[in-house]
Amino acid sequence: VALSDLVAPGGRARDGVIVAGRSTTPPAVVRALAQRLGWPVLADHRSGCRAGNHAVLHFDALLRSSRFSADALPKIVLVVGEPLASKVLGQWLASVDSHVISIVEANRWVDPDHRTGTVVAAPGALRALLGTLDPDTAPASSADQWLDADLVAATAIGATLAAAEPINEVAVAQAV
Repeated sequence: VALSDLVAPGGRARDGVIVAGRSTTPPAVVRALAQRLGWPVLADHRSGCRAGNHAVLHFDALLRSSRFSADALPKIVLVVGEPLASKVLGQWLASVDSHVISIVEANRWVDPDHRTGTVVAAPGALRALLGTLDPDTAPASSADQWLDADLVAATAIGATLAAAEPINEVAVAQAV
């Protein structure tokens, strides 16, 4: 992966997102890269990446908003691991005009929509990429937009659940 793909002239990270599916990449490396680049992490529950300052937990709900999904267009999508099970995310990724970079650290690369522009297939590739970034790289503001919207979504979903009957399908799923 060329650094010019991730960092704009002047040393600021381009707008992007990290999509993390089940992978051999340690979640700490994904979180460190998200922090360095200022990118949100849209993570599958199997990835181990649904924690940390840049994890967007309600991305599926956010992408159902046509206004948000049109405003949150990244220049780069960095895909780590297997595709996520989210149909909404898959449709959004298929529709965005972004450079898609897939980091494959296991033996299997899956790209059902044929959107990947660059494939990096090597054990430890994400850690190596993180190591090559200049420590003075200014983070993008991509994560801020996603995290602010994620907080609004969490609040709205929580209020809706609180107003619902005490026992319903969503309340049971949330409790489990």
